[in-house]
Amino acid sequence: MKYLLALLIILAVGIAGAAPDPNLLAGNWTGSITKNLKDEKGGGSPTQGTTGTPVTIHFSKAGTELVGTSTVGSDKENWKIHGDQYTWDDGKITVTAKLVSFNDIPEWVRKQANLTTTDNIFAYKFSSCTVNATKKPCEIKKDLPDGIDKSGLWLFKVQGEKMDSSVYYTYSSGGQRILEQSLKLSKK
Repeated sequence: MKYLLALLIILAVGIAGAAPDPNLLAGNWTGSITKNLKDEKGGGSPTQGTTGTPVTIHFSKAGTELVGTSTVGSDKENWKIHGDQYTWDDGKITVTAKLVSFNDIPEWVRKQANLTTTDNIFAYKFSSCTVNATKKPCEIKKDLPDGIDKSGLWLFKVQGEKMDSSVYYTYSSGGQRILEQSLKLSKK
């Protein structure tokens, strides 16, 4: 009975998802945008740049969390991963997303990102957004693109010294937002 209970706990943690291992994400990552598909009518201010635009991500351990920055071209965001939450702040808005399991990732995203159940992936689904100046909730199509609030997913896929950092969501019109960035670890 004790072993059955231990197995059930292990399965429950695996299904629910676990917090990222800082040893996998920590470091200086450099690369570029490999795909940036967006609907200009979706509003908000989605990541700019075209294929080849330089990307730098830095994560460092700070106690039990990872803190860092992401720079795409000249745009910079502050990032933080703490437990099951991922937060980014571009100076105008702060977005928070919650860790989800592989099974919670939409099928179209799994196919687009070539995900398998054995990949080291960390997926976060949109949970809230606040306008920094007013501390009020973000408005869709003004502060945030349409659809991100319902299906926004931030995905980190780590394979050794290679990381894919991506954003996926579906616009209310049915179109898909795909931002994919491919990076290599330049310094741990």
